Amino acid sequence: MSQTALRAAGVLGGLVVVGISAGTAAGAGAVVSIGDSGTTASRLLADGDALALTAQGYSVTRVGYPDAFSADAAMRAGSVDVYVTDTATLLRRVLARSVERREARLGAALSAPLQARGQAVVAWAPADDAPAVTCSRKAMKRFGIGRLDRIASVSKNVVYAATPEHVVRADGLVALRAQFKRVLVTSGAARFTLLRRGKADCVLSSAAEPRVTGAAFLTLKDPSRRLAGTPAHPVTVASAHYLAGAPATFAPTVTSVAGRFTTPQLRTARGAVEVTGGSVTDVARTVLVAGGLPVQ
Repeated sequence: MSQTALRAAGVLGGLVVVGISAGTAAGAGAVVSIGDSGTTASRLLADGDALALTAQGYSVTRVGYPDAFSADAAMRAGSVDVYVTDTATLLRRVLARSVERREARLGAALSAPLQARGQAVVAWAPADDAPAVTCSRKAMKRFGIGRLDRIASVSKNVVYAATPEHVVRADGLVALRAQFKRVLVTSGAARFTLLRRGKADCVLSSAAEPRVTGAAFLTLKDPSRRLAGTPAHPVTVASAHYLAGAPATFAPTVTSVAGRFTTPQLRTARGAVEVTGGSVTDVARTVLVAGGLPVQ
């Protein structure tokens, strides 16, 4: 089985989707609450889960949280059954564990600490939206910018734009080990405007960032995952309490939803929401319908 197929099936590096042997065979009459963690990706998958489970007969309540900490706290308090985040945020911030750059060991790194909290990952998307650096091709040619792990050698000529959080985090700007000519600190998506206008040569980006597509820009390869760090796959986390009585259709349904979100598909979906202004629910529905999943 390919790595993509393994991730879509929720099995990677020792992490196995929780199978439900007990419970009813259909979702009719089942109740579930699903939270997101504030990011567009988490909202897309949470809405996708809600749409697909509703089509199975579940009664679904969708809850929005500002971040993964809030979603996790709500789950531990018994206020929500399921929430969506990503593997990097879950491992590094929620669980406060060390960076795990190796895909093959990421599942195992998550399983034990989650089990200790009465939680489990039940779906794992193939998309990886880890942090990245994107540069204009003009700047790359002018300054000889190549791979990310070599940017330090030319950084004294490069203007870099990033978010306030990236500048102060130990796994952010510091991880690049570069002394840039100037660092422009901007909120939201303003840095991409600077890049398009030639005011910045390179910007903080991500693997599924929709604002830097096209021939004028290139996301630098990061073979050592210097900035990317832990892979950032969207994941659906459920409480063990909910899983103990969940219908047999629950895990296969959310696994099927997650499997539709590859990195290119997530980039397109994020663009439809963040750039075009589309409804998260409508975009999630489009992704699932295109992937052949029945939705409500």
